[in-house]
Amino acid sequence: MGEVLTWAFRVILLIMSVFLLLQKDYGWAINGFAFLFATFLPNVIARNLRISIPIWLQIWLFTAFSLHVLGGFADFYYIGIGYDHLTHALSASFIAALGYLLFRSIEGYSKSIYFPEKFLSILVLFFVMASGMVWEIIEFSVSLSLDITIQGSQEDTVVDILFNLVGGGIVALIHFTHMAWSDGERKSGDLAQPRL
Repeated sequence: MGEVLTWAFRVILLIMSVFLLLQKDYGWAINGFAFLFATFLPNVIARNLRISIPIWLQIWLFTAFSLHVLGGFADFYYIGIGYDHLTHALSASFIAALGYLLFRSIEGYSKSIYFPEKFLSILVLFFVMASGMVWEIIEFSVSLSLDITIQGSQEDTVVDILFNLVGGGIVALIHFTHMAWSDGERKSGDLAQPRL
């Protein structure tokens, strides 16, 4: 089922990207083809690094990609319905989940590195904010170098960053709540062993 959904997202991205290219909307077409290429990265990572990315995380990622390109394809970003905020929050929540898995993987591969549970929620939030800043810098650089409008005003950038905080904050809050609930059930309060 996961493989079928993965290919469905790829076909949708390909159709939208080709249409955007034919419409000479090169900025969005580049976005679409870049995201289409990125949908194959989990397979490359699994094959070359032997790190398996869960299918639910891949679907989460592909949903964020598809909604982003759909925004350019159907002009949702330009008709003022808060679509930009939705896609930023969704992408940020994905980055937060990816950050959580990344830090847990680092722990799994190293005996000398351990992230305390309470600290991990904060670390994930900072990871999201840093990733969001890098994204905004990329948007700014592409806008300048290709003379296309990807990034709006300074106000738009700040609002994007705030919604990144919202998306990342939701995942961090879910993790923190889960951690607190697990501690209550375990009743030992022992945080010495990492939990997934």
